[in-house]
Amino acid sequence: MSASLLFATAYTLAHLNGNPLAYINAIIDTGTSIIVAPPSDATTFWDQVTGSAQYGNSGYYTFPCATNPTLGFTFDDGKEWVVDTKYFNLGRVSMGSSRCVGALVGLDVGLGDASWILGDVFMQNTYTVFDQDYNLVGFADLA
Repeated sequence: MSASLLFATAYTLAHLNGNPLAYINAIIDTGTSIIVAPPSDATTFWDQVTGSAQYGNSGYYTFPCATNPTLGFTFDDGKEWVVDTKYFNLGRVSMGSSRCVGALVGLDVGLGDASWILGDVFMQNTYTVFDQDYNLVGFADLA
């Protein structure tokens, strides 16, 4: 039997610093490193992070490294799964800079207005199980 399922979808509520942000269709994708949101959702998120700014026209955003925005997702189980800030912060813009690059990127990838791709930045915070027989995805706390 070959494993062909590399992603799964789930309806979820995205949170910023514990506050509801938007209901989204979350695509849990092992082939994506970052978190990709529609540009309008990314703008809504980053507009609420003090000192954030677009990083060119790439869809990436920067923020003051001293800031720790907390991004979380609540699925059907009611638990908020929070992205650890050490994974959300992709690093400084340049050596010695006080600005860091965030892992939530605004890109139109043609999946619709409410579809986000949750890649490795999200999955590094959980044990993630894909059930191919029932087309389900599940999460568990790291030990």
